[in-house]
Amino acid sequence: MNALKLEEKKIKGSLSQVYNKDAKLNASLLYYHLHADGSDYLFTQSQMDVAKDRAFKNQEDLVDLRPFWEKWIDKVFGDSLGRF
Repeated sequence: MNALKLEEKKIKGSLSQVYNKDAKLNASLLYYHLHADGSDYLFTQSQMDVAKDRAFKNQEDLVDLRPFWEKWIDKVFGDSLGRF
């Protein structure tokens, strides 16, 4: 039986706050627009809050996106800058 191999990869993208240009009654006035890996996504504030809580509860699954020099400083001098 073949073992499942999981790979992590960084994906270039951008996150922007955009206004709902055709807001219906009870619709969000703004969204968070994520453009990543050639696709577009819209998230409400409550969806962003859920994602933030999930990231906080599962920090072991987060990829360390700090630049090399910050990781080096932490390795040499200790975690003085803090991760979050």
